[in-house]
Amino acid sequence: MPDLSHTTTNAQAQNAQSALRLLWNKFIDNRSGPLLIALIAYIVIIALIEPRFLSLYNIRNVMLQVSVAGIVTIGMTLMIIARQIDLSVGFLVSLAACVMATLLNLDMPIAVIVLAGLTLCVSLQALSGYVISKLKLEPFIVTLGLMAIYRGIALLMTNGAEIPLDRKFQALGRGRWLEIPIPVFIFLGVCIIAWLILRHTVFGRQLYAVGENNEAAHLAGINVLKFKVQVYALHGLLVGLAAMILMSRIGVGSPNMAAGLELETIAATVVGGAALAGGRGTVFGSFLGVLFLGIISNSMNIIGVSTFWQYIMLGVVVIGAVIAGSRTKDKS
Repeated sequence: MPDLSHTTTNAQAQNAQSALRLLWNKFIDNRSGPLLIALIAYIVIIALIEPRFLSLYNIRNVMLQVSVAGIVTIGMTLMIIARQIDLSVGFLVSLAACVMATLLNLDMPIAVIVLAGLTLCVSLQALSGYVISKLKLEPFIVTLGLMAIYRGIALLMTNGAEIPLDRKFQALGRGRWLEIPIPVFIFLGVCIIAWLILRHTVFGRQLYAVGENNEAAHLAGINVLKFKVQVYALHGLLVGLAAMILMSRIGVGSPNMAAGLELETIAATVVGGAALAGGRGTVFGSFLGVLFLGIISNSMNIIGVSTFWQYIMLGVVVIGAVIAGSRTKDKS
């Protein structure tokens, strides 16, 4: 008589192995999986070279450094999933900070200053989204032009000089809770909210549908023009939030305080697995992307690598991510 218990045990073991193999393949096929492995490997290598890298002080420093770029990266992720892009974010952050710093020095109430900064960014982004979508213009070119406009306005407002805050409005950017900087909590909160939106709301499903195919989304009953304006406005809200945090953290409003932020956020989004062609991207992937780039910059500073080499490293990582993304797409 056959041993049924032994047969059952073998079947269970085979099922478990199949489940683990399926889980592993799914993990590898997901762009976040290999990125997470690469991030862990890089951390281990740098920690062996320089043990100070894993100190509590440096970990807090890394998270603080990536918090502003991370908030804007989440907004950029939503844009890129919807097959849009924004090159103006760096100088929009600078413009909003200059406006808020000017109001702060006029002794306006904090609530008015916050509302003004957020309203400015949301309105400008919604307007640009409407123009781009209504006239079917190329977002890359339009936002490139807006980048120059925002920079010019900020320079005219400040005459090219910084606007000091005189130790006002410090709590948002420099405050701590449980010895962790407040901007870190805000960044993590934005990630969680964005993840919930993408995974569990109609808006999230529509975002991927619009990014995949505008015409199909329109035929499915989505008002594509209105939807894209909403995406731009949501992105603007996050840009305004980032402007407040950065201004509070560095203590000035400057027309050049966020120059290059657009490159950093687009790079983090692409490294995180989002496709510039639209329809693909995750909050977790973008979180890993911005963290990876921040850790690379921080580690190179610690081990004494020149800033010039850091730019080269950034370019190599971005190009490698694009190549990996294209190979993944070809396989699928």
